[in-house]
Amino acid sequence: MQQDSKQIIKGLPRRIALMLLDCGLIVVCYWLAVMLRFDSGDAYRRVEIVRAMAPMLLYVLPIYMIVFWFGGLYEIMWEYAGMRDLARLTCLSGLATGMIMLFDLIYHNRPISGAVLIFGAVFNTAAIPVASGSHGAGYQGQQAGG
Repeated sequence: MQQDSKQIIKGLPRRIALMLLDCGLIVVCYWLAVMLRFDSGDAYRRVEIVRAMAPMLLYVLPIYMIVFWFGGLYEIMWEYAGMRDLARLTCLSGLATGMIMLFDLIYHNRPISGAVLIFGAVFNTAAIPVASGSHGAGYQGQQAGG
């Protein structure tokens, strides 16, 4: 029991680093989703889009992080991940997106475009294993060499 708690504490910096990496990826993925939804022509110039996206991120990021944390996403070593882990990520992204849609419908008069949420979830599902795998490989290399 004592050793389990030491392992959890030892792995905590890695999990926090992965959470911060995922937060950055989620912001980029939702920005790409907004660009795709509004044909990206002059969407980056529209201040309204940034104004709409900023408050959205205040509840999107915590929902994703809570779902990912309790779904066990940060316990996976992505360089050894298999189809079951990708299925878990897909299910967790879908659950987080559904919770965001529900939150948005209940607490806001004008909800976020469903297309933006779905595109963002798809982009997240594709980006997270790639970035987490490369981060995890670098982390493992530092541990083995140090």
